[in-house]
Amino acid sequence: MNLLTVKLAQAYAGIYMAAANGTTFLTKARDYTATGVTVFGSFYAAWGTIHLVQGWKDKNGPDMQQGMWQLISGVVMIAIATYIKTIDITFS
Repeated sequence: MNLLTVKLAQAYAGIYMAAANGTTFLTKARDYTATGVTVFGSFYAAWGTIHLVQGWKDKNGPDMQQGMWQLISGVVMIAIATYIKTIDITFS
């Protein structure tokens, strides 16, 4: 066997291993993405709540509006992350 044959065999073995572990990789990527979006959405919603309450206290309409939209956006991000976790990634 020459060096080229060995390198090709290693390359094909790597491709087969990647295909076998592709579902695991995609599942982990999906879970990490959903977790990241959930954390970011939670912080964004909390920040929106702070703006909303501060605007409410000062009777400042634009701050209340900005806080409400941030709160709604954070909740929507959390809902999207929850939906992302339900996506089934199987190759069958």
